[in-house]
Amino acid sequence: MSIEKWTASQISDALTNVEIGREMEHDISVQIYDSNTRSFCGIDSNGFFVFGAPQFSEFEGFLFGRAKLERNKSLFLSNGVSVSPVFTFSFLASNQEEIEAISTIFAGLQNQICDIGDSSTAQISAKGFEDYFARIGRLGVSRDLQIGLFGELAFILSSTHKDPLVKGWHSSPFSTYDFGVREGRLEVKSSSAPTRLHWLRSSQSVNLDRSKLTYLSIFVPEVAEGTSIKQLKHKILESLSHDTGEIFEAKIGLFDLEGCDMTFDLDSAVGSFKFVSALDVPIVSSSEASVTQISWRCNFSLLQGEQKHSIWS
Repeated sequence: MSIEKWTASQISDALTNVEIGREMEHDISVQIYDSNTRSFCGIDSNGFFVFGAPQFSEFEGFLFGRAKLERNKSLFLSNGVSVSPVFTFSFLASNQEEIEAISTIFAGLQNQICDIGDSSTAQISAKGFEDYFARIGRLGVSRDLQIGLFGELAFILSSTHKDPLVKGWHSSPFSTYDFGVREGRLEVKSSSAPTRLHWLRSSQSVNLDRSKLTYLSIFVPEVAEGTSIKQLKHKILESLSHDTGEIFEAKIGLFDLEGCDMTFDLDSAVGSFKFVSALDVPIVSSSEASVTQISWRCNFSLLQGEQKHSIWS
Protein backbone atom coordinates (compact mmCIF):
# COMPACT_ATOMS: atom_id res chain seq x y z
CA MET A 1 0.00 0.00 0.00
CA SER A 2 1.36 3.40 -0.96
CA ILE A 3 1.45 5.88 1.93
CA GLU A 4 1.67 9.57 1.15
CA LYS A 5 4.62 11.31 2.73
CA TRP A 6 4.13 14.84 4.02
CA THR A 7 6.38 17.65 2.84
CA ALA A 8 7.69 20.48 4.99
CA SER A 9 5.93 23.08 2.83
CA GLN A 10 2.63 21.17 3.11
CA ILE A 11 2.86 21.21 6.90
CA SER A 12 4.05 24.83 7.00
CA ASP A 13 1.09 25.98 4.91
CA ALA A 14 -1.34 24.10 7.15
CA LEU A 15 0.13 25.47 10.37
CA THR A 16 0.47 29.02 9.05
CA ASN A 17 -3.22 29.17 8.14
CA VAL A 18 -4.59 27.53 11.27
CA GLU A 19 -6.70 29.74 13.50
CA ILE A 20 -5.36 30.06 17.03
CA GLY A 21 -7.57 30.87 19.93
CA ARG A 22 -10.78 28.83 19.76
CA GLU A 23 -12.09 26.94 22.78
CA MET A 24 -11.80 23.29 21.79
CA GLU A 25 -13.77 20.25 22.91
CA HIS A 26 -10.94 18.09 21.57
CA ASP A 27 -7.27 17.87 22.53
CA ILE A 28 -5.77 18.67 19.12
CA SER A 29 -7.19 20.64 16.20
CA VAL A 30 -5.87 18.42 13.41
CA GLN A 31 -4.62 20.06 10.22
CA ILE A 32 -3.10 16.97 8.55
CA TYR A 33 -3.92 13.33 9.28
CA ASP A 34 -2.56 10.06 7.85
CA SER A 35 -5.18 7.35 8.33
CA ASN A 36 -2.69 4.58 7.50
CA THR A 37 -0.15 5.36 10.22
CA ARG A 38 -2.53 7.44 12.38
CA SER A 39 0.02 10.23 12.43
CA PHE A 40 -1.31 13.75 12.85
CA CYS A 41 -0.19 17.35 12.86
CA GLY A 42 -2.13 20.24 14.34
CA ILE A 43 -2.43 22.72 17.18
CA ASP A 44 -3.50 22.46 20.81
CA SER A 45 -5.52 24.94 22.88
CA ASN A 46 -2.34 26.65 24.12
CA GLY A 47 -1.11 27.45 20.62
CA PHE A 48 1.57 24.73 20.48
CA PHE A 49 2.10 23.07 17.11
CA VAL A 50 1.91 19.32 17.65
CA PHE A 51 3.05 16.22 15.80
CA GLY A 52 1.83 12.90 17.15
CA ALA A 53 1.73 9.21 16.32
CA PRO A 54 0.92 5.91 18.05
CA GLN A 55 3.67 5.08 20.52
CA PHE A 56 5.77 2.04 19.65
CA SER A 57 7.73 1.55 22.90
CA GLU A 58 8.73 3.25 26.13
CA PHE A 59 11.26 6.11 25.95
CA GLU A 60 12.23 9.25 27.85
CA GLY A 61 10.77 12.56 26.74
CA PHE A 62 11.80 16.13 27.52
CA LEU A 63 10.13 19.34 28.66
CA PHE A 64 11.29 22.90 28.00
CA GLY A 65 9.45 26.20 27.94
CA ARG A 66 8.69 26.11 24.23
CA ALA A 67 9.27 22.48 23.29
CA LYS A 68 8.19 19.16 24.77
CA LEU A 69 8.31 15.50 23.85
CA GLU A 70 5.61 13.61 25.75
CA ARG A 71 4.64 9.94 25.87
CA ASN A 72 1.86 7.63 27.02
CA LYS A 73 -0.86 10.11 26.15
CA SER A 74 -4.49 9.52 25.23
CA LEU A 75 -5.80 12.13 22.80
CA PHE A 76 -9.11 12.96 21.18
CA LEU A 77 -8.57 14.61 17.80
CA SER A 78 -10.83 17.11 16.06
CA ASN A 79 -11.49 14.62 13.25
CA GLY A 80 -13.20 12.31 15.75
CA VAL A 81 -10.28 9.90 16.11
CA SER A 82 -9.00 8.82 19.53
CA VAL A 83 -5.37 7.71 19.76
CA SER A 84 -3.79 5.89 22.71
CA PRO A 85 -1.03 5.44 23.63
CA VAL A 86 0.49 8.25 21.59
CA PHE A 87 3.67 10.29 21.73
CA THR A 88 3.61 13.98 20.85
CA PHE A 89 6.28 16.48 19.85
CA SER A 90 5.07 20.03 20.56
CA PHE A 91 6.59 23.44 19.87
CA LEU A 92 5.48 27.03 20.43
CA ALA A 93 6.57 29.01 17.37
CA SER A 94 6.92 32.80 17.55
CA ASN A 95 7.53 33.61 13.86
CA GLN A 96 7.28 32.20 10.35
CA GLU A 97 10.88 31.04 10.29
CA GLU A 98 10.26 28.87 13.35
CA ILE A 99 7.07 27.47 11.80
CA GLU A 100 9.05 26.43 8.73
CA ALA A 101 11.78 24.86 10.88
CA ILE A 102 9.37 22.80 12.98
CA SER A 103 7.49 21.80 9.81
CA THR A 104 10.71 20.32 8.44
CA ILE A 105 11.17 18.30 11.64
CA PHE A 106 7.57 17.10 11.64
CA ALA A 107 7.83 16.05 7.98
CA GLY A 108 10.98 14.08 8.73
CA LEU A 109 9.30 12.20 11.59
CA GLN A 110 6.24 11.35 9.50
CA ASN A 111 8.39 10.21 6.59
CA GLN A 112 10.32 7.87 8.89
CA ILE A 113 7.07 6.33 10.12
CA CYS A 114 6.01 5.80 6.50
CA ASP A 115 9.33 4.12 5.66
CA ILE A 116 9.52 1.84 8.71
CA GLY A 117 5.83 1.17 9.23
CA ASP A 118 5.88 2.12 12.92
CA SER A 119 7.15 4.97 15.11
CA SER A 120 10.22 3.24 16.56
CA THR A 121 12.74 5.28 14.55
CA ALA A 122 10.70 8.49 14.78
CA GLN A 123 10.70 8.27 18.58
CA ILE A 124 14.51 8.03 18.62
CA SER A 125 14.82 10.89 16.13
CA ALA A 126 12.47 13.11 18.17
CA LYS A 127 14.49 12.43 21.33
CA GLY A 128 17.63 13.40 19.38
CA PHE A 129 16.39 17.01 19.17
CA GLU A 130 16.56 17.45 22.95
CA ASP A 131 19.85 19.37 23.00
CA TYR A 132 18.73 21.57 20.10
CA PHE A 133 15.48 22.60 21.76
CA ALA A 134 17.18 23.10 25.13
CA ARG A 135 18.95 26.06 23.52
CA ILE A 136 15.85 27.60 21.97
CA GLY A 137 15.31 31.04 23.47
CA ARG A 138 12.36 31.98 25.61
CA LEU A 139 9.61 34.29 24.37
CA GLY A 140 10.49 37.97 24.45
CA VAL A 141 8.23 40.18 26.58
CA SER A 142 7.05 43.42 24.97
CA ARG A 143 5.74 46.42 26.90
CA ASP A 144 2.12 45.36 26.37
CA LEU A 145 2.90 41.79 27.36
CA GLN A 146 4.59 43.03 30.56
CA ILE A 147 1.42 44.91 31.51
CA GLY A 148 -0.75 41.87 30.78
CA LEU A 149 1.58 39.44 32.56
CA PHE A 150 1.81 41.68 35.62
CA GLY A 151 -1.99 41.73 35.89
CA GLU A 152 -2.20 37.94 35.74
CA LEU A 153 0.54 37.51 38.34
CA ALA A 154 -1.03 40.14 40.62
CA PHE A 155 -4.25 38.15 40.48
CA ILE A 156 -2.47 34.90 41.40
CA LEU A 157 -0.65 36.57 44.30
CA SER A 158 -3.83 38.08 45.74
CA SER A 159 -5.91 34.90 45.53
CA THR A 160 -6.61 32.62 48.47
CA HIS A 161 -6.86 29.71 45.99
CA LYS A 162 -3.37 29.84 44.49
CA ASP A 163 -2.90 26.11 43.83
CA PRO A 164 -5.83 25.64 41.42
CA LEU A 165 -5.11 29.02 39.81
CA VAL A 166 -1.49 28.14 39.07
CA LYS A 167 -2.51 24.76 37.69
CA GLY A 168 -5.24 26.40 35.60
CA TRP A 169 -3.03 29.26 34.37
CA HIS A 170 -2.39 29.21 30.62
CA SER A 171 0.76 27.63 29.24
CA SER A 172 1.36 30.28 26.58
CA PRO A 173 0.21 33.80 25.61
CA PHE A 174 -1.60 32.21 22.65
CA SER A 175 -4.04 30.29 24.85
CA THR A 176 -7.73 31.04 24.40
CA TYR A 177 -8.19 32.02 28.05
CA ASP A 178 -5.80 33.05 30.81
CA PHE A 179 -7.24 30.72 33.47
CA GLY A 180 -9.39 27.61 33.51
CA VAL A 181 -10.61 26.07 36.76
CA ARG A 182 -13.16 23.27 36.50
CA GLU A 183 -15.81 24.51 34.05
CA GLY A 184 -15.01 28.18 34.55
CA ARG A 185 -12.85 30.37 32.30
CA LEU A 186 -11.27 33.70 33.24
CA GLU A 187 -9.76 36.25 30.87
CA VAL A 188 -7.64 38.99 32.45
CA LYS A 189 -7.68 42.39 30.77
CA SER A 190 -4.94 44.70 32.03
CA SER A 191 -4.28 48.31 31.09
CA SER A 192 -1.81 50.95 32.27
CA ALA A 193 -4.58 53.55 31.79
CA PRO A 194 -7.54 53.85 34.23
CA THR A 195 -10.08 54.02 31.39
CA ARG A 196 -10.74 50.23 31.33
CA LEU A 197 -10.88 50.15 27.55
CA HIS A 198 -10.13 46.54 26.57
CA TRP A 199 -9.94 44.70 23.26
CA LEU A 200 -12.09 41.56 23.02
CA ARG A 201 -12.20 38.87 20.36
CA SER A 202 -15.07 36.73 19.18
CA SER A 203 -13.27 33.40 19.59
CA GLN A 204 -13.39 33.90 23.37
CA SER A 205 -17.00 34.95 23.81
CA VAL A 206 -18.99 33.51 20.91
CA ASN A 207 -17.91 29.86 20.92
CA LEU A 208 -18.38 29.19 24.64
CA ASP A 209 -21.31 29.08 27.06
CA ARG A 210 -20.92 32.68 28.20
CA SER A 211 -22.18 31.89 31.69
CA LYS A 212 -18.89 30.04 32.22
CA LEU A 213 -16.71 33.01 31.19
CA THR A 214 -15.65 35.88 33.45
CA TYR A 215 -13.52 38.89 32.60
CA LEU A 216 -11.20 40.54 35.13
CA SER A 217 -10.41 44.17 34.35
CA ILE A 218 -7.26 45.46 36.07
CA PHE A 219 -5.71 48.94 36.14
CA VAL A 220 -1.93 48.39 36.23
CA PRO A 221 -0.32 51.82 36.77
CA GLU A 222 3.35 52.13 35.92
CA VAL A 223 5.34 53.87 38.69
CA ALA A 224 9.03 54.61 39.19
CA GLU A 225 9.41 52.84 42.54
CA GLY A 226 7.09 49.90 42.09
CA THR A 227 7.14 46.13 41.71
CA SER A 228 8.65 44.43 38.67
CA ILE A 229 7.49 41.16 37.16
CA LYS A 230 10.66 39.49 38.43
CA GLN A 231 9.94 40.66 41.98
CA LEU A 232 6.31 39.60 41.69
CA LYS A 233 7.42 36.17 40.50
CA HIS A 234 9.48 35.67 43.67
CA LYS A 235 6.62 36.87 45.89
CA ILE A 236 4.35 34.24 44.35
CA LEU A 237 6.94 31.47 44.66
CA GLU A 238 7.33 32.21 48.37
CA SER A 239 3.59 31.64 48.85
CA LEU A 240 3.33 28.34 46.98
CA SER A 241 3.90 24.76 48.00
CA HIS A 242 6.91 22.98 46.49
CA ASP A 243 4.89 21.03 43.92
CA THR A 244 2.80 24.01 42.82
CA GLY A 245 5.93 26.16 42.75
CA GLU A 246 7.49 23.79 40.21
CA ILE A 247 4.42 24.09 38.00
CA PHE A 248 4.51 27.87 38.28
CA GLU A 249 8.23 28.06 37.46
CA ALA A 250 7.72 25.86 34.39
CA LYS A 251 4.98 28.17 33.09
CA ILE A 252 6.69 31.47 33.88
CA GLY A 253 9.88 29.97 32.44
CA LEU A 254 8.35 30.32 29.00
CA PHE A 255 9.10 34.05 29.11
CA ASP A 256 12.43 35.89 28.99
CA LEU A 257 12.14 38.10 32.07
CA GLU A 258 15.64 39.57 31.92
CA GLY A 259 14.46 42.66 30.08
CA CYS A 260 11.30 43.13 32.15
CA ASP A 261 12.33 46.35 33.90
CA MET A 262 8.95 48.09 34.05
CA THR A 263 7.66 48.56 37.61
CA PHE A 264 4.02 48.86 38.64
CA ASP A 265 1.93 49.80 41.68
CA LEU A 266 0.95 46.37 42.98
CA ASP A 267 -1.48 47.62 45.65
CA SER A 268 -3.33 49.82 43.16
CA ALA A 269 -3.54 46.94 40.68
CA VAL A 270 -5.05 44.58 43.26
CA GLY A 271 -7.40 47.29 44.49
CA SER A 272 -8.67 47.90 40.96
CA PHE A 273 -9.98 44.36 40.35
CA LYS A 274 -13.34 44.35 38.56
CA PHE A 275 -14.91 40.99 37.71
CA VAL A 276 -17.47 41.13 34.91
CA SER A 277 -19.58 38.21 33.72
CA ALA A 278 -19.42 37.64 29.97
CA LEU A 279 -23.22 37.71 30.05
CA ASP A 280 -22.97 41.43 30.82
CA VAL A 281 -20.48 42.13 28.03
CA PRO A 282 -21.84 43.11 24.60
CA ILE A 283 -20.69 40.89 21.75
CA VAL A 284 -20.19 41.51 18.06
CA SER A 285 -20.73 38.64 15.64
CA SER A 286 -21.27 37.93 11.97
CA SER A 287 -23.28 35.30 10.10
CA GLU A 288 -20.87 35.43 7.16
CA ALA A 289 -18.99 32.13 6.83
CA SER A 290 -15.91 33.95 5.57
CA VAL A 291 -15.61 35.91 8.85
CA THR A 292 -13.74 33.77 11.37
CA GLN A 293 -12.62 36.38 13.90
CA ILE A 294 -13.95 39.75 15.06
CA SER A 295 -12.25 42.12 17.51
CA TRP A 296 -13.82 45.10 19.23
CA ARG A 297 -12.96 47.55 21.99
CA CYS A 298 -15.20 47.57 25.06
CA ASN A 299 -15.46 50.15 27.85
CA PHE A 300 -15.56 48.09 31.04
CA SER A 301 -16.12 51.24 33.12
CA LEU A 302 -19.71 51.21 31.86
CA LEU A 303 -20.34 47.55 32.75
CA GLN A 304 -21.70 46.03 35.94
CA GLY A 305 -19.03 44.24 37.95
CA GLU A 306 -17.73 43.32 41.39
CA GLN A 307 -14.43 43.63 43.22
CA LYS A 308 -14.47 39.99 44.36
CA HIS A 309 -15.77 36.80 42.79
CA SER A 310 -16.79 33.67 44.67
CA ILE A 311 -14.91 31.34 42.33
CA TRP A 312 -11.96 33.47 41.27
CA SER A 313 -10.96 35.41 44.39
